[in-house]
Amino acid sequence: MKFIVTADDVIHSFAMPAFWIKQDANPGQLHETWAKVDRPGVYFGQCSELCGARHGFMPIAIEVVPEAQFAQWVAQNGGKMPGAKAAVVPAAASTATPAAAAPNAAPAPAAPQPASNQAATAQN
Repeated sequence: MKFIVTADDVIHSFAMPAFWIKQDANPGQLHETWAKVDRPGVYFGQCSELCGARHGFMPIAIEVVPEAQFAQWVAQNGGKMPGAKAAVVPAAASTATPAAAAPNAAPAPAAPQPASNQAATAQN
């Protein structure tokens, strides 16, 4: 999973102990980190900065599900997964020219993923 961490108002700190992540969230800045999660489940974390009066009411929960279940949820909500093929359209209804429609085109290869989260934990 890739996380992009930022804040809207004050400095927060996104902490997810199960993933060995603690990343500051600063207003106006984007911070990026990642974690490799092998098991589905619900993982809990918290904001670990004293960011205001309601700091104690900022829990974080991340639900990890199998990719097929996530793809189904994305489709139910009107989205599509990266690299997913478009819905099949009958040839008569297609407005694309033959040059624009590349049959048997291979999808772009996915970026290689690291085997562990060692690089992510080394910076913490």
